[in-house]
Amino acid sequence: MPTSICFGQQAPVLPTTSLNGIEGTWSPATVSNTATGTYTFTANPGQCVSSSSLQVTIVVTNPATPTFNPIPAICQGSVPPVLPTTSLNGIVGTWSPATVSTTATGTYTFTPNAGQCVNATPVQVTVVVNPSPAPTFAPIANTICANTIPPVLPTTSLNGITGTWSPAVVSNTASGTYTFTPNPGQCTATATVQIAITVVPVLTPEFAPIAPLCAGSAPPVLPATSLNGVVGSWSPSVVSNTATGVYTFTPNPGQCVSVSNVQVTITVNNVVTPAFAPIPPICAGQAPPVLPTTSSNGITGTCSPSVVSNTASGIYTFTPGPGQCVTTSSVQIQVTVKPVITPQFQAIAPLCAGSAAPVLPTTSLNGITGTWSPPLVNSQSSGIYTFTPNPSDNFCYNPVTVNITVNPRQNPGFQNLELCRNQTNFSLNTTSPNGILGTWSPSVIDFDNGGSYTFTPNPGQCATPQAITVTIKENEILNFDLRVSEPFEDSPTITIIPLSQGNYLYQLDAGTPQVSNIFRDVSRGFHTVRIIDADGCSDDVVFEDVLIIDYPKFFTPNGDGINDTWNINSLFFQRNSKIYIFDRYGKLLTQIFPFRNGWDGTYNNARMKSDDYWFVVDYVYNNQPRQFKAHFSLKR
Repeated sequence: MPTSICFGQQAPVLPTTSLNGIEGTWSPATVSNTATGTYTFTANPGQCVSSSSLQVTIVVTNPATPTFNPIPAICQGSVPPVLPTTSLNGIVGTWSPATVSTTATGTYTFTPNAGQCVNATPVQVTVVVNPSPAPTFAPIANTICANTIPPVLPTTSLNGITGTWSPAVVSNTASGTYTFTPNPGQCTATATVQIAITVVPVLTPEFAPIAPLCAGSAPPVLPATSLNGVVGSWSPSVVSNTATGVYTFTPNPGQCVSVSNVQVTITVNNVVTPAFAPIPPICAGQAPPVLPTTSSNGITGTCSPSVVSNTASGIYTFTPGPGQCVTTSSVQIQVTVKPVITPQFQAIAPLCAGSAAPVLPTTSLNGITGTWSPPLVNSQSSGIYTFTPNPSDNFCYNPVTVNITVNPRQNPGFQNLELCRNQTNFSLNTTSPNGILGTWSPSVIDFDNGGSYTFTPNPGQCATPQAITVTIKENEILNFDLRVSEPFEDSPTITIIPLSQGNYLYQLDAGTPQVSNIFRDVSRGFHTVRIIDADGCSDDVVFEDVLIIDYPKFFTPNGDGINDTWNINSLFFQRNSKIYIFDRYGKLLTQIFPFRNGWDGTYNNARMKSDDYWFVVDYVYNNQPRQFKAHFSLKR
């Protein structure tokens, strides 16, 4: 049952039975639809109820009119406002039309949803749509001259729209685009307006140079437009072909120019004939002159042939270049080439240093006179002497250079001699080490006393006498000690120790004599060592039967007669030496003696395999008993 109804609407009927089945009556019995009232339900007797009556208040509410905030005017084309579906006083409903138009002013009707206490009269709202015109401006010159006063950009359009410009100030140095942005809150059809302003550079009229004219030739026509596009007029307007003149160009109004006029001078040249200074005669072979490409009176051109010959006289034709004021098409130039004569002289033979210097002739064999530089020959050193012919108007002469060789007097280059007293077959050489021939005084060596001997070069050679000293050495008795390395050393050596001073060479067996007194890695067995006196003053000293005690590192018992048995033969002279041979596991295989046959690689008549075998040898060295152990290889 409702507790609230609208004023004047149909009143509800009060129920005589409650929801839980209790029957009764109401007082008043009918609900009023004009005023709020309290209604009492009284249960009929005989029912089990906790209370015999119940009161209900029914409120009668006056109908309301929906109210809304005013909707501000909008700009044409802007985002439309959203119409509220709930009024300010809480009435819910719908609008017709449901969406605000942004193109024209319109009225929108709000209809409350059913079940609300509202007046029956609909509520209408008008939304005003203002037009959005584009800003318009009076025409602004879109071209200005550089560095002139620029126009001021208006901040209010002709149709009343205010705003700002970017850039704010027009440049008078560079072209640019200027953007007008309307201030917020105005109805405009566009967000920005752009204006392009071109800055035209200020020009100085430029013209191609006008070449000088030849007097009487057709004059050029003066251009009405400069090379950089400036249009104007000339005064005088026609070029004279008889006299040089100044012509003034005045630009037409309305152009960006830096000057009010430009002056051009046009030269009118007189017509001339090319003239050249005479070219003096040249000597054959000398650097030829360069033919002039410009005449004495300023005419340029080319010569044919273009290069002067320095071997024969010739005529060269000068042809003026085009565009010059000349009276002729060519001019001839004469170049004379004189033959060159070379002075001739007899050859001067090489001199020995310090000999009499020859006199240089001042007249050549072919009759040319002149002077020498240097004028005198230096007999102490080689030199170059230049003959310069005396000048002549009719002939060309070559200077001549003469090389005069002065050979130094050489020392023959003999060395002092040390000879042995027994070298009596030695004689002095009559040719020096550097090829000088001569004689000795004394001519024969005194092998008892030696002395000083003088070598005198034969005549005709650039050489000086030389004295040498001959020393006679006595025959010497040589004394040496010999040392041999210990038996079985890894690198056996034999060392010879000289016990007397001398210049010695050492030889092992038949090997090459050596300066070193030590022989290394000497093989086992007996050797012969020889000491040789390198000066030849003494007989050789010989050590024979020098023994190196060592053992073979392997043997090959294959029956080919080479290394078929193994033994230490260098101990053969020691009758008491014994050798014991073991396998790698220490098993004794055999006992042998250095002075008998060696081991043949068998054990109990069976051939032993290829392997390493060990041995122990007992021997005596320097009267002391010794023992040596090592191993060797059996190879099959």
